[in-house]
Amino acid sequence: LHHPDLFRYKFLIVGHSRATGTAKRKLELSQKRADAINEALSATFAVSPDRLFSVGAGEEWPIDPGHPESADNRRVQLINLGLLK
Repeated sequence: LHHPDLFRYKFLIVGHSRATGTAKRKLELSQKRADAINEALSATFAVSPDRLFSVGAGEEWPIDPGHPESADNRRVQLINLGLLK
């Protein structure tokens, strides 16, 4: 994220959860997961916060749809949004 070619790019941080618990709890947990990465990138790695957007997706879009309760579905994705103004 500090490479000069990426300096003007913005990124979406998407938190995910596995299919355990209530829908509300999964959304809250996935949002907290995304926010934690946002905070780490901003505070620890000095990435400008205006380049980062975080969102929780709950149990939607599992990486292992055949096993919705799998720990593999608990993850964070970093998506390059490109040059946004």
